[in-house]
Amino acid sequence: MAVRIIRKVVILMRKMKFVHVIAALLCILASVVFFIIGLLHRIFLLAAVCAIAGYIFIDRKYLRCPACGAFINLDHLFYARSHTYHCYNCGEVIEIDK
Repeated sequence: MAVRIIRKVVILMRKMKFVHVIAALLCILASVVFFIIGLLHRIFLLAAVCAIAGYIFIDRKYLRCPACGAFINLDHLFYARSHTYHCYNCGEVIEIDK
């Protein structure tokens, strides 16, 4: 019982890092740029796929609510950096380190 309470307190104290939000945005921008270039040169489509895979990895691992693990959209995370934002699933305040 005490282990569950301690684990829950540790989970609630975690904050998201803004570096992960920026990395996800850069992956999206890179995938768009490589896709546009890939329309002319097919080899760049492979780079676009790698950038999308990088975004999916970051999204699945880091861009979640620290309390309940629900997914949060990237635009909501940018909003949460300068405003108070609550998770839709559990209602906890999303805090982002700078």
